[in-house]
Amino acid sequence: MQVFCYFFTESQINFNFDDLIGFYVGLPMQLIFQLPALSNYKPSLNYNDKSVWLGSCFAENIGNKLNDYQLPTLLNPQGIVFNPLLIFEQINQALSGSKLLDKYLFEKDNLWFSYLHHGSIYGSSKENLIELISQNNEALKDALQQAKWLVISAGTAWLYQLKDFNLQVANCHKQPSSFFAKNLVQPEEIINAANTTLALLKQLNPQLQILISVSPVKYLKWGAHENNLGKSSLLLAFAQLIQSHNNLHYFPSFEIMQDELRDYRFYESDFAHPNPLAITYIWEKFKASMFDIETLNYFDEYDKIQNQIRHKTLHPDSNAQQKFRENLLKTILQFKEKYPLVVFDNIYTKR
Repeated sequence: MQVFCYFFTESQINFNFDDLIGFYVGLPMQLIFQLPALSNYKPSLNYNDKSVWLGSCFAENIGNKLNDYQLPTLLNPQGIVFNPLLIFEQINQALSGSKLLDKYLFEKDNLWFSYLHHGSIYGSSKENLIELISQNNEALKDALQQAKWLVISAGTAWLYQLKDFNLQVANCHKQPSSFFAKNLVQPEEIINAANTTLALLKQLNPQLQILISVSPVKYLKWGAHENNLGKSSLLLAFAQLIQSHNNLHYFPSFEIMQDELRDYRFYESDFAHPNPLAITYIWEKFKASMFDIETLNYFDEYDKIQNQIRHKTLHPDSNAQQKFRENLLKTILQFKEKYPLVVFDNIYTKR
């Protein structure tokens, strides 16, 4: 048996071996699509600046980050709201000071609730509930008057209406489904409602900047197609609004989740809500584009202190641990002196 071997020289073939190896080894491996880097929002937000956060549970997730850092933040004083029409209506109610109509109120299990508000807003009596809502409205109006930024996160354009009164509701409060009709709010309706509210806000606080976002939370209980319809109406409306108002800006939380974090490992087990890893990822994007350098440094220093506070030791009575506590307390006092508006009450405990 004869075996023939033939060796090709580089001149006999039409490509270079070094180039071939370089193609496979040197090719950058980009495993996800990344949105273009976000430009910094102007004016930037400082740790001393007040901000108001309204809307979906995603507003809660990011707004709670600011609360964790003890920034002056008002977060959903009337509870979580998903549809933009109801977010705008709550703002209108707060700014006008108008009394909530009785037809919004109802009793359930010896408690009183409002169809215009989340289930976390309730009273032991109708008068008690009205007083609570009135106080929350005053807090919202006061915060909007002082705020540098208002952040609105809308979840869906789907909206429930209470049939008997033809009322648009923010929450069904687990009442029978036969009480309600579900409708898809069109972009034009959102735009008209937004323009009314934006005009009122401009009168109240001409310097207020407004950041709007579509929540990445999916509404899969209605079906994937219905979820996309609800998001699409929001996206179309917000795109037109931004073109018409120079104090209106857009943050792509929905796009980051859909295109950068599209794998289901970034969702909770319900496949609808972003998990802590995804929330942290979007928070980092938001933080880099919204806050000034001074505040980013503040975050870093705050995190270092928190990490030291969480430090645990097996030998709490050792000399080394005593020294550690002394140094930590000194660091906290220096931090409070540098950032006098930050309150560190009860933040330091012995371990």
